[in-house]
Amino acid sequence: MGLLLLITILLPLVGAMTCRAARSTARRVARITTTATMLAAGVLVYAAPVRYCSSQASDPPVLLRPDFSIEESNAWFFMLAAVLSWTVMLCHWEVGRQREDRYYSLLLLVASGLLGLLAADNTMLRGVCFTLTLVPLFFLVGGWGGRHRRRTAARIVFLAFLGGLLALAASMTVELDAASHPSTGEAAFAAARNAQGPMILRTVPAVVLYAAAALSMILGNLAALRQDRLKRLLGCVSIAETGYLLTGLCVALAAAGRPARWDGLAASLFYLVAYVLAILGTLAALVHLGRRGKPVDHVDELAGLGRTHPATAAVLAISLLSLMGAAPLAGFWAKMAVLGSALETAARSNGPVAIPRAWFAILSVLVVVNVALGAAYYVRMVAMIYLRLPRRVLRAEGGRTVRALAFACALATIGIGACGGPPWRWALEASHGATVEAGKGDHDPSPCGRAG
Repeated sequence: MGLLLLITILLPLVGAMTCRAARSTARRVARITTTATMLAAGVLVYAAPVRYCSSQASDPPVLLRPDFSIEESNAWFFMLAAVLSWTVMLCHWEVGRQREDRYYSLLLLVASGLLGLLAADNTMLRGVCFTLTLVPLFFLVGGWGGRHRRRTAARIVFLAFLGGLLALAASMTVELDAASHPSTGEAAFAAARNAQGPMILRTVPAVVLYAAAALSMILGNLAALRQDRLKRLLGCVSIAETGYLLTGLCVALAAAGRPARWDGLAASLFYLVAYVLAILGTLAALVHLGRRGKPVDHVDELAGLGRTHPATAAVLAISLLSLMGAAPLAGFWAKMAVLGSALETAARSNGPVAIPRAWFAILSVLVVVNVALGAAYYVRMVAMIYLRLPRRVLRAEGGRTVRALAFACALATIGIGACGGPPWRWALEASHGATVEAGKGDHDPSPCGRAG
């Protein structure tokens, strides 16, 4: 039954790809797919509880594992989602007659994401399924909506992204709180480590980092909301991203020596790599699209880029979405690592920290709010690329080298997002090496392996 659960969730995804391949029969394919999905969902609800699990206790928290389950608490919601998807496909929508293959493919992607979201059994998988629901919904509303469809699509995505962030943060808090009682050996180890030096030596730098992180995130994102010039906007983005980096460093300094599933210094290192790849990809794409010696410098110049330069537009969109923190790109794992380190410090009680734990709860809220603020201008740029008509065709005289760099950064962003486990382990090893060099201790370089 576990395999049937996985097949049921992936069936609409396969149907979406089939609709794109068989354009003339897209409506029929969509109806057959949703009918089969509904019947399979009925079998699963009848046989509940059903579980499909592929993860192990030693897996790092940034490794995506397809763990799904149907319990009494979510069985009927799962069935309701399948029935509603089937009902939508049976309805005859006039708006769906144009570009039917795209229309039904997007509807099936929403159905697959919704089913996965309802059955997901871990926080990271919920984030990925939520994105799989949100992205096609954005294009559905923006492409087949009413008179103000572009503005409505941007608002829907922003509000849904904010709600998803809050839900993910709450889910991570619950999971971390459940693991807030470490073993006696870990607690004694943390107490011995924290007793090595006076707490005041870490308190003042931690408070300074805390203030710098909060101010950087708030001021950078608020300034970016008002920018139309891309150079200034990306400069404000860099200020805001520095705040997220400082959040991990603040956790590392304030809670040094505390065994943790989310290591603060490793989170900052991981975030730095994801940010550099995304910002390099963005800048390279803008330089390639511009004239010689003059890159694209205004947001309005991106209008209709998805039609005039589809490949470069896709690269630029991937980089922007990674900066936004959309799953399952590298930026999503990076922001979740930083948020997880702050939440864990606020939730767990296995040793003293340099500043009050409640401060880290406030810092976690600030991270969530500022990621949502960032989503406002990132969604605006993506909407400009795909939902607006081109004002003029950009010359794209930046050269092949810059274009290759943009594509390489986008591929690396996707690769790290697809397999976050190895990069996270490398970040942990680098963090452990830095701790040893600083004389802070010599514990196990893989604290993620202790918690399931």
